[in-house]
Amino acid sequence: MQYTTEAGAYCLAILMMQKLTEYKVIRQSQKGTGFDFWLGDKKDDYPFENKARLEISGILKGEQNQINQRISQKVAQTKQSNGLKLPAYIAVVEFGAPRLQVKKR
Repeated sequence: MQYTTEAGAYCLAILMMQKLTEYKVIRQSQKGTGFDFWLGDKKDDYPFENKARLEISGILKGEQNQINQRISQKVAQTKQSNGLKLPAYIAVVEFGAPRLQVKKR
C-alpha cells in the first residue's frame, strides 16, 4: 500500500505541476538530494535544463494537520539542496478526501 500511495502521489503531483506552473518534470533526481524530481521550463528549447526542484509525498488517509506536518517535513528535507539556488516545490497528496497541496519555497 505504501508503494501504491507514493506512485499515485507522483502521478497526480506531476500532472498538476505541469498544469499549474510553467514547469514540467524532466527527470528523477538522485537519491540523497532532498527532492524527487528536476523541473524544466515547458517552453524551453533546451528541455533538460534544471529550473526547479520537486519533492512529492503521499498520505493514504489523513487530516489537514497531517498534511501541514508533512509539508513542513518536506520543506526541511529540501533545504539540503539550497545550494542549487533553484526554487523548490513541495506537493503532498492525500487520497482520503482527496486533496493535493503544493507549497513553493
